[in-house]
Amino acid sequence: MRTLRWAGLAALTLTLATVAFAQGRRMALTHDPARCQFDAQGASASICDLRETAQRRAPSGKAEVRFLAQGEEAFVAELRLAPRATVPEHRDPTEEYIHVLSGGGILYVEDVAFRLGPGRTAFMPAGAKVRYENGAEETVALQIFAGPGPAKKYGAWAAPAK
Repeated sequence: MRTLRWAGLAALTLTLATVAFAQGRRMALTHDPARCQFDAQGASASICDLRETAQRRAPSGKAEVRFLAQGEEAFVAELRLAPRATVPEHRDPTEEYIHVLSGGGILYVEDVAFRLGPGRTAFMPAGAKVRYENGAEETVALQIFAGPGPAKKYGAWAAPAK
């Protein structure tokens, strides 16, 4: 598992360096804990440690989101949903992707049901009507918004007690 993490980090670093070279500018890849907070964004590259990122908990206490990265064009978070938790019907103004790491449940997109579980990835178009019903165990997923706007809703969630 550790080898896979390092391989992933190496691939990310190579990708960022390639993008920077292609854009004809230098890019410094830095570890700056201040860039790992919920409202951090910008054009500089950074690496965030999961233990340093901001967390927010839903008012219901049944969902938590941990900020992983945010730029001008995307938002990435770790999303955790308690057993039997539900996400009410809503529409986000940008595309959304969910990749399930563990757990799972039923995702409804425009009232069509899709079963999600480990290793499955869902794409929801901008403006799609979606809701979610979690299964009997906690679900952990990566959540990606194409544009950080929809993630602003997490600003109303409280930071968990440490």
